[in-house]
Parts: sequence; structure tokens; C-alpha cells
Amino acid sequence: MDIINYDDTKKIEFALGFELRYFQIRYLLGETQLNSDYRNQGNSTIFAVKELLTKKGRYDYDLDSSDLSLFIDYRGNSTIMRRIMRPMIKEINRKLVEAGFHTCAK
Repeated sequence: MDIINYDDTKKIEFALGFELRYFQIRYLLGETQLNSDYRNQGNSTIFAVKELLTKKGRYDYDLDSSDLSLFIDYRGNSTIMRRIMRPMIKEINRKLVEAGFHTCAK
């Protein structure tokens, strides 16, 4: 998927099982950057969603793969952060694929 449109955001909400915040929708549409109030705002989730859907190529999100850091918005090169984020990224990918989206994850 090259770009995400508004209709896609509704499908993403359905796939994830929750309503996206306004800034998350705007981020997916390319209208804004991530929220500057970092903690507990949904940045990591929406960053992973956008990367999974729009990144070209095929990437591995196994714990030992450096590709995993491509889906993490904050300190992606940290081993600890990769361990924390991998289950979430794997779950997001599963939900997106089950909803009919094609992702860049192997």
C-alpha cells in the first residue's frame, strides 16, 4: 500500500478493534507527525501500523532480526525495546492480515 486513505483508517480501526484518535488518523494520512506528548498516546501502535502497511519490501520481525527496529518509533535499536515491542507488533500484524491487509512482514 503506497498511501493510506480515510476509508483505510476505518478498516484499520475494525481490524485493531478500537477507534483511532484524531492525531493517529492524521498521522496515517500523512497530515501530521507523531504526538509530542509521547507516553500513553498511541504513538508506538500507529507507527507500527503505518510501517507495516506502507514500507516497501519484506521484513522479518523476529527478536534477533535488526528489521524489527524498523517498526519501533522510539529506541528501536535497543534490545530491551525490541523485546517489549515484538509481541505488540506481531499482534498488530496478525490483526491487519486477518482483516485483508497486505503487510511488509515476513
